[in-house]
Amino acid sequence: MSVIRDAGLNITAQCGGCAACATCHVYVEDEWTSKLKPVSDVEDAMLDIAEERQENSRLSCQVKLTEDLDGLTVRLAPGSGF
Repeated sequence: MSVIRDAGLNITAQCGGCAACATCHVYVEDEWTSKLKPVSDVEDAMLDIAEERQENSRLSCQVKLTEDLDGLTVRLAPGSGF
């Protein structure tokens, strides 16, 4: 989430990374979904209120970037922008 925000892209990220909203909702490209940590119960609950949730939906604030995720591709979901 912070990488998206710091790049000046159109993301609200209202709660600042606490998984307390869904304003950093993104779609993770399919080839990357298995490389991410599983969705927590808190993230799952927030995604339930997100617009247009899909199987590859994640809260970008819950995606910890590591070397294994170098090249990760996501698309901003509806409702994540300001």
